[in-house]
Amino acid sequence: MVARHTRWILEQSPEWSTQLGVSEKQAGAGFNARLADYNESTNESVRNALASMKSELDRVERDSLSPSEQLTYDVLRFSYDLAARQNHFGVGHPSVLGAAPPYAVNPLFGPQIDIPRLLMVQHPLRSRSDAQDWLSRLAALPRVLDELAAMTERDAKHGVTPPAFALKAIAEASRNYANNPETHPLLAAFRARLEPLDSLSEDERLRLNSQARSVLGSQVLPAFRVFGARIESLIPFAGEHAGLWRLEEGQEMYSVALESWGANGPTPEEIHRIGLEDVDR
Repeated sequence: MVARHTRWILEQSPEWSTQLGVSEKQAGAGFNARLADYNESTNESVRNALASMKSELDRVERDSLSPSEQLTYDVLRFSYDLAARQNHFGVGHPSVLGAAPPYAVNPLFGPQIDIPRLLMVQHPLRSRSDAQDWLSRLAALPRVLDELAAMTERDAKHGVTPPAFALKAIAEASRNYANNPETHPLLAAFRARLEPLDSLSEDERLRLNSQARSVLGSQVLPAFRVFGARIESLIPFAGEHAGLWRLEEGQEMYSVALESWGANGPTPEEIHRIGLEDVDR
């Protein structure tokens, strides 16, 4: 069961699979050429799959397991229960292991930041095939940005948006990222990482760089500009207050977030009191 659950999770998370350095046997054929889907249909499928996996775990008799298996059971139980509580809100990214932030985007991390970083640093580039996978992922980035914007717009209709200052930061960063393709850090990283590959001829290296430049300039950077504009359009519907308390289920969201980050028991009120005491010291 655990192996089956793990494979499903990895197949749904090709970027994470790359970061973990797992094999195609573990994460599915061609995962290094793919980016995850962030559309509502896939999100709902993930929520349903988590419910099914949690139900399957519920049917396991913990006392019949060995000590090491019991530890695995306890970790999965905690992770699945926390994810189910997060998924109950129906906003942001669906969770399977632990809890995700309640917002689809934020200025510190998320697919619009993590995927370019993955391509620049973590995506393997040891062969011609790896380079083609890199280009496939680059070409898929506009689709991800469109799905992220749609998710954020959909959540906004339910009254859940990041605070206005966060939306402004995301919009500005997206516009700034859509600069000259010739000097863009994505292209610079691709060129630099291709350089040591002795298996590539000079003509192949030039062709791959040209493909990257074309996709970046004609598809990716325009997509970042559109993404930034769509995020900026939501600013009038967002408040300036950062606290989750301003949201209808904000108190519950904050409690889930505390558990996800290892608070291990203290209530939001106790955490707030600790913070005030630290400020006063």
